[in-house]
Amino acid sequence: MAACPRSVRELPRSDKSVIGYPRARTQASPEPDRAAAGSALLPARRARAESASGLSEPALEHLSPQCCLPQIRERLHADPTHCLALWLACSVDEPWQEVLGSRMQELRSFSGICDVCLADVPAALEREGDDVYCAKYCPTHGTRRWLVSRNGDRYLRFDRQYHTLFPADEPPSAGGEPYFLITNRCNQGCNYCAFEPNRYDYFGDYDVEQFDRDMRSSRSSKIDLFGGEPLMHPRFFEFVERIAAAGKTTVILSNGMGFADEGVVLRLMEASRGRCFVRITFEGFEDENYGHLRVRRLIDLKLAALANLKKHAVPTALAHTVNLDEQRDEDRLRRTLRSIIEFAMKERFVSGVSFTSVTALGASRNNRPDEVLSVDRLMDRLLAACPVAIERNHVYLTQQIALYVGRILDVPMCEYKQAAMLFRRGGRWVGINDLFDCQRLERRFDRRIEQPRVGRFRQLLGLVADLAASARLSRLLWLAGLAGRMLPLLWSGLDYRKIPKEILLLNVSTTCDPNNFDASVARRCERPTYSVADTGVRTRLGAHLLIDFLRERTAADQPRNGKEAAVRQKGFPKSQI
Repeated sequence: MAACPRSVRELPRSDKSVIGYPRARTQASPEPDRAAAGSALLPARRARAESASGLSEPALEHLSPQCCLPQIRERLHADPTHCLALWLACSVDEPWQEVLGSRMQELRSFSGICDVCLADVPAALEREGDDVYCAKYCPTHGTRRWLVSRNGDRYLRFDRQYHTLFPADEPPSAGGEPYFLITNRCNQGCNYCAFEPNRYDYFGDYDVEQFDRDMRSSRSSKIDLFGGEPLMHPRFFEFVERIAAAGKTTVILSNGMGFADEGVVLRLMEASRGRCFVRITFEGFEDENYGHLRVRRLIDLKLAALANLKKHAVPTALAHTVNLDEQRDEDRLRRTLRSIIEFAMKERFVSGVSFTSVTALGASRNNRPDEVLSVDRLMDRLLAACPVAIERNHVYLTQQIALYVGRILDVPMCEYKQAAMLFRRGGRWVGINDLFDCQRLERRFDRRIEQPRVGRFRQLLGLVADLAASARLSRLLWLAGLAGRMLPLLWSGLDYRKIPKEILLLNVSTTCDPNNFDASVARRCERPTYSVADTGVRTRLGAHLLIDFLRERTAADQPRNGKEAAVRQKGFPKSQI
C-alpha cells in the first residue's frame, strides 16, 4: 500500500479549525486568518502539484503561501507546468481562474482514500460550474475525481450547513444505533453485496451470551440485527428475546425470504413482544428486477413476505439497491422507483423506503467510479420518478431540519443521507411545500446558522419558532396535531415503530467507500458495528468497517491486485486539472 502523505488528520489542532467551513460565530469570533488558511490547505495542494507537474516535494519547498498573481503571470509563458504547480501548492485566493481560464474551485479539504491503492490521501471538495467533485490527490495515481453533485450552489449550501452544525474540531456525539453482524451466511447471493457472505470470511456467527453483554452496554433504544441474512443464524430468535428482555426494539435487516413463512412472522412477534421493525431488501415488482439473482421465483417469496408482514401489522421499510443494469437503463430505473414508492404510499404498514446505489466495496469492489452514484445524484433520479412533485431545494430543507433535530438530541448525523418527506393529508400525499413557506423557512435557517452557538434548549425553541413562523396559516391546526403525534417518536429515541402513519420517508443513503470517503463525515457515522472474528469482538464505526474489510480482502488477494487496480484506473474518466 502506498505511503500516506501528510493528511488532514495529522494537522495540528490549531490548523484543523480552518479545514472545512467556518464554525458558527461566537461572541468574540476573530477575523479569519487567510495565511493560516493557506497553510492548512498546503498538504493537499502540494500533493496535487506533484501529481500534476511531476515536481518533487523538495522542488516546491521554496514556494510560500504569499505567492502573488504577478509572480504567476511572470512564469506563465516561460514554464506553464511549473506555473500551475506554483499556484496549486501555494495560492490562498483563486487567481488561476483569471490567469489559466479554469473554473475548478477548491472549497474545503479533508482526508480521503485513493480508489485505486486504498491509501489515505489528502482530498478536497471542488466545484466546476454546477458540478461538485470529491478530488483525491494520490502521489502514485495522481488526481482522482468522483462526481458528488450537479446541483452547484444548492448542494454546497447544504454541505456548508452540515459542517457548521457539526464542525471538524468538535468531538463527535457518542452512541448511535448499533449494528450487530450476527452471521456471514446468506441465501440470496446478490452479486454486488459489500459483505460477500458465503464467499469471504469477514466475520463469523455471534455468540448469544456475548451479544447480550454487548447489546446491554449500548444506550440506544434500538438494536439492529444484520448479516449476511440474520434469520440464518441457528439461534436467531434467542437474539430477539434478549433484546426484548432489555426493553429495546429489534430492527431486522433481512432479504425477507424467511418471512414468506407466516410461522416465522408469528414467532418474531412473540419473541420481540411486539417490539420489532423489519427492513427488507426489495428489488421490485417485475421479473426483470430479479435477473441478477439465482433464487428461483424470488419475486413470489418477496410478495408473500410482504403479505405476511401486512397481515400481522409488522412495521416495515423497503430497501432497494440500484444496480448497474438499472443505472444503464433510465426508463427501467424510473419505473422501478415509481412502483416501489406507489406501493409504499398505498400500504399503511410501510413507514418508509430507502434507496442506495452499488458501491466499490466487497463483491462490487471493481466498480469504476462512474458506476457508483452519489446520494445526491440518486436523489435526483428518485425525484424524477416520484409520483408526488417535490422540488430539489425542499429535500435539502427537509434534511436540514433533520440535522437541527440531531444537533438538539446530540446524536451522530451523517451527511451522506437525504430524505424526501411525504405527508398524507386530506386523502392525498403532499410535499413539505404544502405545509410551509419553504423560501421563508430557508431564509430563517440561513440567519440562524450564522448566529452564536447556544444551548440545546434554546436551539429547540429556535427551531420551533422557525417552523411556526413559516407554516401556512390554513395548515396550522393540522400541523399542531401532527406535532403531538410526533412526540412519542422523539421521546422513544426515534423508535421507528412510532412514526406517524401520516408520514412516508423516502431515504437515500450510502456506505463509505473509496470514492466518497471523507474523514470529517466518517467520524460522525451513525452506525457503530459489532462483529466477531478469530481475534474476538470487533467494534468499529460503519464508515470504517467496510473500508477495513476491503483492505483485508485486497491484501489477501495480492496476486490479483495489479489487475484489479488497472481495471479501476483505466475505467476512470480522465482527470481535469
